[in-house]
Amino acid sequence: MQRSLKFVVAELQSARKKIRNRFQKKHFAKIRRHAAEATQALPSKSGSVPFSTLLLKQSQKAKKRAEGALRHYREQEALRPLHEFRIQLKKWRYLREIEAACLDNPPAATLASMKTLQDYLGETHDLEVLHQALQTPALRRKAGKQAQKDLQSFSDRLESEVAARCSAFLKANRRVLAEIFEDKAS
Repeated sequence: MQRSLKFVVAELQSARKKIRNRFQKKHFAKIRRHAAEATQALPSKSGSVPFSTLLLKQSQKAKKRAEGALRHYREQEALRPLHEFRIQLKKWRYLREIEAACLDNPPAATLASMKTLQDYLGETHDLEVLHQALQTPALRRKAGKQAQKDLQSFSDRLESEVAARCSAFLKANRRVLAEIFEDKAS
């Protein structure tokens, strides 16, 4: 059973990496091309604003949303706020990647830390999604008695793994969180 959990997690990680790499290759090239073609200023209600100014403002807003989601998680230490933090962190990281690509201002260490954190959160969420999938009545009905016992045992282990990762998140990632949120360039 222990080996099969590691196998499932590895398969989910591999699929996620393939999708992410395909997206990055295709879309970041397009973003760089459009940013290079764009004029230095973009129209706004108050005249024109430099692209870099808009990008940096959006990045700051995304950082504040991520900090708010992290604060909410610290108050509750539950899976839902942790998932919300993951979503906000992802949005902020994407803006930082665009910033690095378009403004020649690569915050490489911070991006690497954000990716590490996102991977941890993604693995936790993948385990939770798998746990929920194993709870479906249709799956349980189709399984024989022994398979139902095995499913329940596997599901219980998934549930305890998710709970342990959720409760240990802050302690396990203290250094990475400090690096991300203390970065003055962001």
